[in-house]
Amino acid sequence: MAIAITDSSGNQIYGTTVAATAGANSWSWNGQNNAGTQLPDGAYSAAVVSENANGTTSALPFTVTGTATGVESLSSGMQLEMGALTVPFSSVQSVGN
Repeated sequence: MAIAITDSSGNQIYGTTVAATAGANSWSWNGQNNAGTQLPDGAYSAAVVSENANGTTSALPFTVTGTATGVESLSSGMQLEMGALTVPFSSVQSVGN
């Protein structure tokens, strides 16, 4: 499967291909770009894509694990903060250490 990390402008700053098997797989990103430079804290986007047997691609569902840095109450509801990323509590699957 292919993994692409993009910055807030949509520029791909990291990409890799990893072997995966049916079922749950895990992968972690060390916050570096393809040149090995450590990137600043911030909100980055990730996409996970699999190539099908017929050569087409499919986006794969995935979850993100991060460190909670705060909680904010907005008119739209409670939000969990993970650095610059704000996530609605309706999207949080679990909290723990």
